Amino acid sequence: MEEEASDAESPILAEVTAAGGDETLKGMTKFSAPELDALWALVEPAVTIAWTQGRGRKPSISGKDALFVTLTVLKHFDTWQKHAIDFNIGMSTLEKMVHRVIRTIEPVQYPQMVKRVTMANQVESGNAFRNYPHAHYATDIKFQPAYRPSGRFTEQKVYFSAKHKIYGFKIECSVAPPGLAVDVSDHSPGSCSDVTMMLDRLTVHRQMLRKDDTSGPEMGGEPPQFPDMWAATYATFKWNENRFDSVARLCTALTNFHIGLMPLRARDSDHYDMVLAKYQSMGDRVRTQRARAQRHYRMRQQLRSRPAPYATRPSASQRETQCDSD
Repeated sequence: MEEEASDAESPILAEVTAAGGDETLKGMTKFSAPELDALWALVEPAVTIAWTQGRGRKPSISGKDALFVTLTVLKHFDTWQKHAIDFNIGMSTLEKMVHRVIRTIEPVQYPQMVKRVTMANQVESGNAFRNYPHAHYATDIKFQPAYRPSGRFTEQKVYFSAKHKIYGFKIECSVAPPGLAVDVSDHSPGSCSDVTMMLDRLTVHRQMLRKDDTSGPEMGGEPPQFPDMWAATYATFKWNENRFDSVARLCTALTNFHIGLMPLRARDSDHYDMVLAKYQSMGDRVRTQRARAQRHYRMRQQLRSRPAPYATRPSASQRETQCDSD
């Protein structure tokens, strides 16, 4: 009876599950049905309040279906039109619903999933660095490409990364073994250097590295790189800049939730190198297209500046002169 009631409340999720089972769900959201139920239990109170409070027409799509659709959008990060066709939902309705879910569950998920750890807990659980025994966590700057913002060039150029040769955003992320993110910063424009971002957050790192009475020896394993679970964290960011921080924090929290269910077993440096190579190729392609456009522009300018060929037909004044002479 409970399963039938759940299917009635979440027809979109029930249809997908009936068609392909857990394998289809994992392909669309990275979560199986039981894992999705566990995630829904964490955010159900917040989503239910957001879906039922207030006046006016209530949403026609249930909260659990909205969560499922949002996870699919974050994982594949395709165009709104493509996702609207997949779920048979109006494009504007889908966009508003996804942004509403992100605004609702990000403040709930991030504090629950992204927590700072102590060295004593890391040693007791066997999760500490092997190659760097005195390190508490690893910190790096993550770059994500984005569309060139509108406005004047002086406002646009601060988002251009000289390293990657494309426009984008940067965030600072700290990861502790066995691959759990413990801190994520607000984004900075692509032109901001990695060292500058880290120096600006020295106060945060000093607070995180402050020793307590339970501090113990520092030794152990080595964490992997963050996996490529969500296309919204490495594909070209198509949404407004003011939504970037919420998406980054939510995807980080969802990754931690997934790692808690299935810990990472191998380093993901190969994928990290692949993403860097992809960004490099994107920058090379942009430069090639710009050079081609400039070359075509110069060719057209040269054609326009050439003198017009002599006309074989005499002009009107010449014809009148010939008629008068005849």
